[in-house]
Amino acid sequence: MVRAGRALVFALGYLPAGAQQHKTVVELTGRILGDEYAGLVRRFDVMRKRRNVFFYDSEDLHSGTEAHSAVECAAALLGKIKDKARESR
Repeated sequence: MVRAGRALVFALGYLPAGAQQHKTVVELTGRILGDEYAGLVRRFDVMRKRRNVFFYDSEDLHSGTEAHSAVECAAALLGKIKDKARESR
């Protein structure tokens, strides 16, 4: 999801720099997609935070249900990002 968000941000001419780039990408993705997708972007942000805990704190916090939910969220977000990127051409 972060890569798709970055692709959208880059496609629109933005370049996140400095610290907290993933957080910046989530915030910009939310602004670009608009209020209609606020819930989906919130889930994206929650998963970003969980990923950080998993990678940087070495805690195994993911369940099968959570993984399934993450894949569904990622598919929905990726679809919307593709649509938005096509519109920006």
